[in-house]
Amino acid sequence: MQAGSRKNMERMAEVVPDSDARNLQQFLTHSKWSARDVIDQVASDANELLGDEQQAGFFIDETSFAKQGPMSVGVARQWLGRLGKVDNGQVAVFGVLGKDRFAVPVAFRLYLPKTWIEDPQRCDQAGIPESHRIFRTKDELALEMVRHARTKGLGFGWVGADGGYGKGPGFCMALDQMGERFVVDLHSDFTVYLDDPAPYIPENTNKQGRPFTRYRTDAESYEAKEIVAHFQLSNQPVLKLRKTSRGPLKVRVLDVPVYVWNGESAEAKRYILVATQTLGKNPETKISLSNAAEATEPLSSWPGCNTSAIGSSARLRTEKASAVWRITRCANGMHGITTWLW
Repeated sequence: MQAGSRKNMERMAEVVPDSDARNLQQFLTHSKWSARDVIDQVASDANELLGDEQQAGFFIDETSFAKQGPMSVGVARQWLGRLGKVDNGQVAVFGVLGKDRFAVPVAFRLYLPKTWIEDPQRCDQAGIPESHRIFRTKDELALEMVRHARTKGLGFGWVGADGGYGKGPGFCMALDQMGERFVVDLHSDFTVYLDDPAPYIPENTNKQGRPFTRYRTDAESYEAKEIVAHFQLSNQPVLKLRKTSRGPLKVRVLDVPVYVWNGESAEAKRYILVATQTLGKNPETKISLSNAAEATEPLSSWPGCNTSAIGSSARLRTEKASAVWRITRCANGMHGITTWLW
């Protein structure tokens, strides 16, 4: 199927022996088969080659599919990362199993906007099962894939995700609660604390008023970019991570223990803020968060990583970039069946 110039039924039929477009369309639209079972088989095969409880990673990212009409499941005016703008299209969250230079898509979920959930007639016309007419955020879809991967026995040592999942603390804390190690890219305005914020519920000194129920803190918070600037990432040592086709990959690195609080719970979590900066005339800065135990399990101890905590994060990001490239190529060839992959 990948040999065709375009990925529609007619072009696929030209390269698939003993088939025609009508039969392929019948298979995809009316035949009763489980797309989830097919994807799980792909994941099982990939796990035999790449699965590793220490050195492999499970990478989360999303890709989009531009659409002209309104009938494809999940299509709406939304942010399409591949186009870099808001436009009409579908968005899917992908999970990729990666190790060293290799990566294979092993899971994905189609994002269903609220506009679809609130339109039962449209869902009926598109053939969306009742059990799937539940709105779930992209974070929730990603966490669901991680749980499913563990249920199916996929071997990986950590979960990686880009800044789309680092807008707030919820995704990282959920992974931590699931017992997963993670390295998640952050937005530059992500809020952290250098000291434990020690959340507390104030005492009610006014007997006539209602008692306080929400936690507060008196600690000073900082944006992630302020931490990076304060500790002067640009003055940090340069580390050589590994060889690339363009020569040695070198970055400046910084890691700072920080506390993260969601504004609701009784305690904050202690994580490590990780920052890297490329060299050259236009250096690129990346900020990430990890829950590797600082004293007993520094990121540098993770197999497959280099001599610093930041080396691990940089490797993860480049592995993820390679994975996303493969996702895009895979997605380009699968847009005809995307609507069936829940």
